[in-house]
Order: sequence, then structure tokens, then C-alpha cells
Amino acid sequence: VKEKNQVGHKLDTHNNASKHLQITPIIFEPPLEQSQRPSKLDVSPLFIALAEEDLSMVEQKIKQADLIFIVDTASYSRAVKGENLANLLASNQDKIVIIDHHKTPVTSTPFLMFRTPVASCAQLIYEIFVKNLKVSLTIQSAIASLFGILGDTQMLRFLSTNEFYVAGYIEDILSYLNKELPGKILTDIAESLDLKLDLISIPVFQEMVKNLRIKQGIAGTYISKTYGLNAQQLNIARLFMLYSVLSKIKEVKIYFTVRPDLEKKGIFIGSLRSKGDIDISKIAQKYNGGGHKNAAGCDVEAKSAKQAFEILFNELKGLAK
Repeated sequence: VKEKNQVGHKLDTHNNASKHLQITPIIFEPPLEQSQRPSKLDVSPLFIALAEEDLSMVEQKIKQADLIFIVDTASYSRAVKGENLANLLASNQDKIVIIDHHKTPVTSTPFLMFRTPVASCAQLIYEIFVKNLKVSLTIQSAIASLFGILGDTQMLRFLSTNEFYVAGYIEDILSYLNKELPGKILTDIAESLDLKLDLISIPVFQEMVKNLRIKQGIAGTYISKTYGLNAQQLNIARLFMLYSVLSKIKEVKIYFTVRPDLEKKGIFIGSLRSKGDIDISKIAQKYNGGGHKNAAGCDVEAKSAKQAFEILFNELKGLAK
């Protein structure tokens, strides 16, 4: 953001100063395919940094920025791609604002930090900017907020008991969209969140079924190789396994998947889920991760996916009792 705002000054979003803001939203992986996002959500403003020259541009943006927002994580290494950019963020902490909703250890001391363990980061962003700073909604921000809340909670499946007010946010956003963009936006979002396997993912799904283990209220499986799929395709396959298969087994209290990290050799990504009052975020935090009570992720260092799977299975056994 190319405009400094002094500490203690109220952010005025209605004067001419906002016209001089230069905002560059950056992500480090391909955005969701059209079939996995609402048809009205425009992702063209995103700068997708994949190549080396893209990372060089991001480096310049970090150095030139007056304010840097990091959302959905409090870790610099998870926010960007590569150790160099993570170190650059660490050296620019005085202009970083973190907005995160995960229960993870924090080692950084940025300029500002908003960390509340609510169900979704989109909800937290909505609270800060719309409910408190009174920033006006636009069609795109409304769709993104609604999609973020419903997506991160898997259509409100993962909600804490004290988050009844989320219903009010959804009602407000839908009321706005019904005036500005009449149509079945909620149906559109629900359909985009309805996970479906494509043919290229079938070998991965077959291996996960083969490797499935169910014991003592825990169901888990792993992917030993990538089958030539990218991270997004692997994610869709693992999410399908988590939510369309494992979560449906009524006797299961904890369920999880393990897959290789495509960028870090010897690192395997664990996706952990639980039902009721079982807090699996405690296990995730032991392995460089974190998240929510019922939904968390971690990175396990191991020689193979099977070894990483065994590590997590043994850790989780104590929680399922």
C-alpha cells in the first residue's frame, strides 16, 4: 500500500486519499480453477508469483511498500515463497500488518497484528474492515467474504459454539448482494464448494483408499507420490477424501491425510480434522503447523509419506480415547 498512515490516525476511506492507494494482492500458487470458485468472483487483480522473475518483482514490492498485509498466517515463511523473501519480510516488520485466525505460536513482532481464533480469516477481515472501520462493501469484496467464510468452514461445518454472530454477517452480505447482484449467489458458492474428482485424480484416490487405516476412532491415509499432479490437484483429491469419505464414517472421531510437499524434499503435509471437543491443533503445533480445534495442518519431516503417516497416527491415538 503506497501511503503511510500514522499510528493513531483514523483510516478515512471516503476522502480523496484513497484514490492514491496502490494495492498489489499477491499469491504464490495458482488460484482455484473456475469450477472451484463462484462464477462471479474476479481473480484477475491477483499477481501470481510462480517464476523467478515474479519473485524478483515481489522483492521490489516489499522494499517499496509503505504497508504490507499478511493474511491467513502469522508465519513469514508460509506467507511467501522462498527463504529470501521470508527474511526480507522479517527485516521489514515495522510495516507489516498480520491478520490471522489460526492457533499457532508467534515469533514475529509486526507493526500491527490481529489474531483471533475464529472460524475463518474472511470473517476476521470482514469484522475489521466492514464492521469496525466501516469500509463499504463492493460486489467483489462481498462475494469474496461470503466465499471465504463458507469455504473455510466447509459450509459452516466447522464453527465454534460462540460464533452465532457469523449468521448475521452472512445475512448482511446476502442482503447487499441481493440488491446489487440479484441471483443465486449462495447456490453458486455451494456448487463451487461441492468437491468433485476429475479423471486425472483417480490414481491418487485409489492409493488413498488402499492406504486407509481405521482404528480406535481414527481414520487416516496417505499419498506416497504425486502422480504428476500439481499442488492444487492433490489438494482437491485429499479434500475429497477428507470430507466426502472420512468425515462420513460415524464411528470416526479424528481423520487425516498425508501427502508430499511438492517444494520441500523430506517434508509431508498433514491435514487433520476432528469432531466435537477434540482439539487436534495441539498436535499440529508440534509439527510446525496449527489451525483450529477441529481443522488443522502441519509439516512432518520424514523419510517417506508412510513414516509421516505413522508419526501422526501415533500422536493422534491419545486424543481419540
